[in-house]
Amino acid sequence: MSSPLGDFVSLSSSSPKKKDKKSKKARSSKKDKKRKALSPSPFFSGSPSPVPSPNNSPLPGAYTDDFLDITVKSTKARSASPKGSIAGMKVNKKEKKRRLERSNRFLNDAINESLKKTKTYTPGPGEGFGTSGEYSKPYARLTSAPDPSTVRPLPVLSLALAHHNESYLAERIKYGEYISELKSIRQDLTVQHLEGDLMWKVYEDNVKASLENGDLEEYSVCSVQLENQITKHPEKTSSINVDFILSLRLLHSLVKGTLVETLIKFSALLNFREPLQSIVSEVIRVHEERNYVKFFRLYDRAPEFIDYMMDFLVKKFRGWLIDGSRKCYMSIDVAVVEDWGGWDAGEFVEDEMIDEITVVEGGKWFCKR
Repeated sequence: MSSPLGDFVSLSSSSPKKKDKKSKKARSSKKDKKRKALSPSPFFSGSPSPVPSPNNSPLPGAYTDDFLDITVKSTKARSASPKGSIAGMKVNKKEKKRRLERSNRFLNDAINESLKKTKTYTPGPGEGFGTSGEYSKPYARLTSAPDPSTVRPLPVLSLALAHHNESYLAERIKYGEYISELKSIRQDLTVQHLEGDLMWKVYEDNVKASLENGDLEEYSVCSVQLENQITKHPEKTSSINVDFILSLRLLHSLVKGTLVETLIKFSALLNFREPLQSIVSEVIRVHEERNYVKFFRLYDRAPEFIDYMMDFLVKKFRGWLIDGSRKCYMSIDVAVVEDWGGWDAGEFVEDEMIDEITVVEGGKWFCKR
């Protein structure tokens, strides 16, 4: 009988093309790029935000009057000067980007002001019982039955998620505040029994932000909810990136030492798309082999948020590298060790894992002194 590990690893017939090795500083630049992977926003995307109208807005007319007034005034003001210029001055790409960010910021402020004026919303069928129109609502544990005036209905929650995603990506709110808002959105969805696509989007965004900030505990809480939905109600997972969530779960099992149990639990769902299939199966293989050199090669080309989960395995593999080197070498070039262990130049001798008796002289590490 073949092992679950063998069955999964054998699914990958080829590895993705090898990319050039990046330094730790280069890898850290992935963070800014990957933050864009949060749920696309209906009103707060990278392009100018569309203004709701009575025809396309999920909100009633009271919400949209202010938007229309703002848009008309803004359009008239712009038509007075040549496109892309101020008093005949040419506008470069940097200035256009600055103006776009500024216009989006003012539009966001206008939307918030509109909600502050109305503060209430009358929900329709299937939108819950809440009547609050507030975007921001820090998380607080419920100690009594929820008051409808403090609970937001589905359309407001959808816009609130988009707003907080945009604010977090633009670094106007910090991680702790962002997570508090996501928890509050999940709470409002739960008390109204609105556990649909929006709920799973909130959990997925929470997973990504948690990994980005190295918060494994928060990741685990959200991941469990997504995994339960995937296994118990697979027919309702169209809005969940199943391959992404389960890939992270397998790597998390390496961190926690529960690989076999995880493989058995999700055995019917482990046929991922590429490059996730190849990367995850190779990481599992090198973990079983304790192949630290290949692990850091895989780390350099890991896709999406996979490398954030691999961060939690770095210390383990470097420990294997140090122990293995002490058993096999009297001395070894520091540059070689840094290349094998994914350290930048000069970082090896400063690493807290290197004990006080370690001697480095003339660019060599004397392992057995």
